[in-house]
Amino acid sequence: MTSMPSPTRAIQWLSATLCAAMLVQPAAGFAQRRSNTPQPQQSPSGDAGAPESGGPAASTISSIEVVVMAGSHGPGGIAAALRGFTQLARPPFTAFSQIELVSRAQLALSEATPAAVAIPNNGTIRVSLGAPTRGRRVSVAVSITLGGRTHQTQYSVVPGDPFFLVHSTGVDSALILRFVPR
Repeated sequence: MTSMPSPTRAIQWLSATLCAAMLVQPAAGFAQRRSNTPQPQQSPSGDAGAPESGGPAASTISSIEVVVMAGSHGPGGIAAALRGFTQLARPPFTAFSQIELVSRAQLALSEATPAAVAIPNNGTIRVSLGAPTRGRRVSVAVSITLGGRTHQTQYSVVPGDPFFLVHSTGVDSALILRFVPR
């Protein structure tokens, strides 16, 4: 007889899986975590050893869509408003039996001022543009403040490609954050 993992273990597994997915090789819908180690760039022709041309980022971001969702082990499945987010129907998000829409915001971004949006439990998400990267990628810093603690992560993203963050809010729950830079 096998036992079901505890909700705490499921949240820990989800966080570890998301981190590993973003560090090892980004899957579709996940941003590439920025690293100080030089990595070979893939050229448009598919040659992984050739650097991309263009120097500073050719793309820019002027806004970012932030979708805040609550994942839990309650009944209900994925909310109808979120069913277009195909990533939620695949692991690691399938660890949650219920995903609800909390809020959706479109934030204007500039290099000078970070944009902010409120999240449940008196929390805040701040998004700011970082240094330009090579090719189509743009650096974006996301900081989450919840319960007096701030967690910051920097990503190298392609405008238009969504990326996700998951932040545990309890034994059986987590905030799932979806960002789409434009």
